[in-house]
Amino acid sequence: MSQQPYVIAISGDSGAGKTTPGSSTCIFIWKCGLATIDDYTEDAIHPPTLDWLKNGANPDEFITLQFVANLKVFTGR
Repeated sequence: MSQQPYVIAISGDSGAGKTTPGSSTCIFIWKCGLATIDDYTEDAIHPPTLDWLKNGANPDEFITLQFVANLKVFTGR
């Protein structure tokens, strides 16, 4: 029986400590891949923070194509 891959998403402000539980979880899960958004900052396109906040803080305004592509590989989609 084959298991479907799944994604565990951890959200929080910058510096909140998201990477630590993510890394710890991967130690205990076999065949775990860890993708942190911090690894993709050079490729990310995002609006200036103050403008983004004033305009409603739409997360769809952040473009992280390589992050999304890697996430699709992890999940087999």
